[in-house]
Amino acid sequence: MLRFQNLNIDLFTTNYDFVLENWLQGMSIAFELGIELDYRNGITYWDFRKIAESDSRWRIIKLHGSIDLYSTSDGRIIKLPTPTAGGSLVDGREIHEMLIYPTQQKTMENKPYCDMFKALVEAISQAKVLVFIGFNFNYNDKHISEAVEKGIANNRQLKKVVVVKGHPEDSVKELLKIKGLGHKRIKGIAGLMPKREVVSEIVTTIREVLG
Repeated sequence: MLRFQNLNIDLFTTNYDFVLENWLQGMSIAFELGIELDYRNGITYWDFRKIAESDSRWRIIKLHGSIDLYSTSDGRIIKLPTPTAGGSLVDGREIHEMLIYPTQQKTMENKPYCDMFKALVEAISQAKVLVFIGFNFNYNDKHISEAVEKGIANNRQLKKVVVVKGHPEDSVKELLKIKGLGHKRIKGIAGLMPKREVVSEIVTTIREVLG
């Protein structure tokens, strides 16, 4: 994967955990997560604008929030090192968790979620290779499926869409419904991350496409 350090790679995830951050750190790959420490009060803040404006080649965007992010009563978003109950006070401000569950899709019309989904569509519309890992094109993720379809429909330079799942057949069928996206541009990889053979096949596919 170190070969791809010089590529611009956006990692969009619906997971709340730290798997991606830990993986990239373990690979010694620098990335932008949108957090910054305010040395005046010792509080770490999160701001999507920091991701959007970053020059970092690897960026992580958590579409459904993160277990360590909380919104404050004054409109800021802070990062806390340990889980904290909603309604607690931090630096005199009431906080609430920043997580979106499948039944809360309406919340995504608000900031910062709407900005992240705009970024998702933009990234998909400009990508040469798309890799979906473990993603289900189903009702619960309908909002993401619609963003994927919109992005792909506006993409004139897309060369390959890779789907990585234990059984990728259903997702491949859903992708084939997108106008203009035929079998030649879709590749299903049966397997689970982070198995070495699965990672190897993803890397080989990207190399074949990008040269």
